[in-house]
Amino acid sequence: MRIENKLMLVLFFLLAACGSGQPDAAQVHAYLIAHPEFVLDNPDVGEAVKSAAEQRRRQAEETGRRKLLEVNSPLIRSVLTPTFGNSNAMVSIIQFSDYQCVPCKKTYVELDSVKNSRNDIEVLYLELPVYGSVSDLAARAAIAANINDVFPEYHHLLMLNDAGLDVARIREAAIAAGMTDWQVENSFNDPEIMHYLAQVRVFAEELDVNGTPTFLIGNQLVRGAVTAPQFNVFIDRNLSVKTR
Repeated sequence: MRIENKLMLVLFFLLAACGSGQPDAAQVHAYLIAHPEFVLDNPDVGEAVKSAAEQRRRQAEETGRRKLLEVNSPLIRSVLTPTFGNSNAMVSIIQFSDYQCVPCKKTYVELDSVKNSRNDIEVLYLELPVYGSVSDLAARAAIAANINDVFPEYHHLLMLNDAGLDVARIREAAIAAGMTDWQVENSFNDPEIMHYLAQVRVFAEELDVNGTPTFLIGNQLVRGAVTAPQFNVFIDRNLSVKTR
């Protein structure tokens, strides 16, 4: 029995004992307003109320995320956004990351193994540089790498870089991935790329993404490093919801 129904049952017996008969929602509300001690003094009822409130909060957050995804679909699906996998997949993973973020680097290998073992997901990479100007330049070069069809190579090189990041290493990785020196230099001041990244930051703030890595797996927000088995659990959970 749902915990909210248990609460209604308790109140039914309570009000019936007072001669009120079966309570409707208005009676329950009025009784709780008049007798707050019923909740405060009863741990089970208090937990039921907290549980119902938490469920409503989660539902409101999920509804808000769905609306944000819909409104920002042109940004998420922009030609500037690096993507991997099946665009018609039932579950999409949106990743917010920074090339100086250590947990992002740890998660890179985990997500890569999941990507290579399944064909029912799509991964969209939204650059969210949060570690200063060097991270910002690395993100700009990443978008340029995507424009020039070498994002996977560039992304791989920087995510496996443990030597620290500076402009020279960004340039080195981009050129090793297949870009020219001019393309790298141009990416640092490209107004279209800068505008795109600014829009991504606004979108992240609207989603309450305040750190990296953060993943939106289907409609579930997951913060911090994630292992391959955890990714699979989140993906399968979203698949089960969509196929009900």
